[in-house]
Amino acid sequence: MTRTGPASACDLDHNTPHAEGGSTTPANTAPLCPHHHSAKTESAWNLHQTTPGHYRLTNPHGRHHHTHPPDLTDPDPDPPPQLRASTHDDESDHESNNDDTDVPPF
Repeated sequence: MTRTGPASACDLDHNTPHAEGGSTTPANTAPLCPHHHSAKTESAWNLHQTTPGHYRLTNPHGRHHHTHPPDLTDPDPDPPPQLRASTHDDESDHESNNDDTDVPPF
């Protein structure tokens, strides 16, 4: 149940609903994509923040899914388009203006 994307595209979800006394604090909120926010809000999915940034999602059948932010040393799952290797055969014969295709180490 993990999707990646920019934080700006996420909904801020209360782990314990605000209407049930949940506070609007980092310890009680989680960034969810709109699809998963709706699934949690409109069905029997449950989200529990075990430690900051680490979540246990429980589906309506009781199965647990764990998610957490990537480690700083994890490879970038989707490098920017200008850093991706070309897959077009017609481009392989042309010289590139940018020989630096390595992702920065920061």
